Amino acid sequence: MSEPRCFKRVGPYDLFTTLGQGSFAIVYRGQHRISKRTVAVKAIVRARLNQKLQANLEAEISILQTLQHPHIVRLHDVQTTERHVYLVMELCPGGDLLRVIRSQGAQTEAQTRGYMLQLVRGLAYLREHNLVHRDLKPQNLLLSSHLPDATLKIADFGFARYMQQADLAETLCGSPLYMAPEILRFHKYDAKADLWSVGTIAFELLTTRPPYTGANHVQLLQHIEASEVELPGGISQECASLLRSLLRRDPTQRLSFGSLFTHPFLYPPELSGGRPAFPSKALALHVKALDLTQQAMQLAPSQAPTAAGGSEALAPRDEAHEDVMRERFSTLLERAEWIRQQLRLTASEASRGGATTACVEELLYRHALGMGREAAVDEMVGKWAASRALYQRAKLLLEQLAEEPLVGAADRAVLSKYAAGFAWRLREIEEQLAEERGGD
Repeated sequence: MSEPRCFKRVGPYDLFTTLGQGSFAIVYRGQHRISKRTVAVKAIVRARLNQKLQANLEAEISILQTLQHPHIVRLHDVQTTERHVYLVMELCPGGDLLRVIRSQGAQTEAQTRGYMLQLVRGLAYLREHNLVHRDLKPQNLLLSSHLPDATLKIADFGFARYMQQADLAETLCGSPLYMAPEILRFHKYDAKADLWSVGTIAFELLTTRPPYTGANHVQLLQHIEASEVELPGGISQECASLLRSLLRRDPTQRLSFGSLFTHPFLYPPELSGGRPAFPSKALALHVKALDLTQQAMQLAPSQAPTAAGGSEALAPRDEAHEDVMRERFSTLLERAEWIRQQLRLTASEASRGGATTACVEELLYRHALGMGREAAVDEMVGKWAASRALYQRAKLLLEQLAEEPLVGAADRAVLSKYAAGFAWRLREIEEQLAEERGGD
């Protein structure tokens, strides 16, 4: 059987078959000509974008370029021509969660838990970055394959925005059936609007339908306000608790993000020994400490700062600015070390109680290797600055893990081996960047 023929080239990518089509864009299957990585290429017609849509697109690109998480679709590249903007995205050949619901019907609690756990992990990462999605729905939850253990990935950040804990928004956006009632009322809302959407998705997984319907926004809101959600029969007490607490009409009474991340439906005792199978808080704190240390290293007096995107040194700093940088450097390191001390205390208490932190360490190890793999891909296609940043983070995380007292000698040797490999790649990239600077 012959391979499909390339019908168009966009930068270093060949475009092949059409994967989907909308009002403003067509999604193609593409492939990088050098790395051979298969991607999804979203071709957006610039002439069809009004000022608001253009602003949304720019915001989406800006947000996606800062995100890197296993449960968030990654933006690999952006190519712009006179007629199109091409978003080169991670390919998710398993389709979306709506396809699963339509093809397989109602999911069991165990199946629903599997999808919800992955969605919650992605949301925990977004909360770490003060981001709200504002358009969570089954169509925007993509799957890495058609297999039962496929990875779920949050997609379509066109309505996403940065929002601090106390911020309120008032823009009407999202898909009506999954909109929180405060949005339908045109009231100001906060990040908890995403939690209503999470509850609606969980309900639909279990029943194949959203909890409330209506011919339009007004009728939908009337149905929501008329009665409490009618839960499906035959579900467990923990599942019912999750649905009720997520689908509370009053956002101040709705389940908090922290409570969602540790809810007993997601982490039942029989599966986790009484503790979360995915210690999202510990993982988030580890990564936060890593980021703080990385920021501190970038401000270290011995290192010249660089501009975004890998451009070289900024304007020379005066002595007053140097003092500010030193103070910021010390503060960042102190915050990072405090977080690590708290995690060590927690780990020590858990070990005395017969628990183990191996799950946290394994996840951090996988996180570091994932960054290393992404760095290798970026290095392969010549994205030196991005590759260097990822290698630095991966190396630093592995070194920190190797210093943890509960890590055994054999595991420490493996961690050190990978860290040394990343250090070697960093030296190679620094040499490449030095050559490019010398050729300018």
